[in-house]
Amino acid sequence: MKNETVTDSDHYGAMRKFWEKRWSDSHFAQEYATNLYPRRQEEFNAIRHYLPESGLVLEAGCSFGHVAEYFRQLGYSVVGLDYVFDSLATGRTNAPKLALAQGDIHALPFEDNSLGGYLSFGVLEHFELGPMPALREAFRVLKPGGVIALTMPVPTPLVREWIPRLRPWLSLNPVRRNGHLRRAFGKEPLGREKKQPQNGFYEKPYSAQEVRRFLLDSGFEVVLQMPIYHSFWLWLASGVFRESESYYKPNRRAEVLAKRLKRVLPWSTAFMGLAIATKPN
Repeated sequence: MKNETVTDSDHYGAMRKFWEKRWSDSHFAQEYATNLYPRRQEEFNAIRHYLPESGLVLEAGCSFGHVAEYFRQLGYSVVGLDYVFDSLATGRTNAPKLALAQGDIHALPFEDNSLGGYLSFGVLEHFELGPMPALREAFRVLKPGGVIALTMPVPTPLVREWIPRLRPWLSLNPVRRNGHLRRAFGKEPLGREKKQPQNGFYEKPYSAQEVRRFLLDSGFEVVLQMPIYHSFWLWLASGVFRESESYYKPNRRAEVLAKRLKRVLPWSTAFMGLAIATKPN
């Protein structure tokens, strides 16, 4: 009954439409290239330390399957699952050896105790009912000793509140739109910026403590939690931290600063948090 409540809600349908549009505007090669960025390598190396080399591994909410394909090429037996058909079709074209399936992470098409690993990258924060329904389903399908690795955004004030407020100033937008300055330089005044319409997108960051409680309440034993993506919010903050003509890639300046921030304020300057847990034997 809980699965029906999740999938039948208006919110669920709106989010599905959002991701259909989001992935239609993206490209497999660009997304796959991000697997080699420093932030992803840090994330993947931590996961591989715990992920069993035998047994089927599911990436739940895989979009194109570009991450699943990366793990497949490392030698893992991987299947990617998503509810957006078009993104899966793109994945099948670009990664024909990868197993991909259309489905719902709240009602997985796998038997009890059948999977060796479960991967979730920035997925569970997008459901209004929270991550528990999906985590209970993950617990059901994992074998005893199986590993779940998931990432979700961290609700740090610096990243979630201050940066959105500072970003317009960092880009000089208020100065660029100032009517007095535009007249002084002989430029036409700009009209008011229109508010972006609601597009169905939903995201709720969770603290490390909340994620730990979700996993424990689902029956898992937590083995690792670590802050990640310290350079990504710098990329979001300003073009000063972006590698030119790249796809969401922070430059060396951002990576150096991110390493220093991680040493001093590991969780307060993280964009995402990684949690790894196991199903008890």
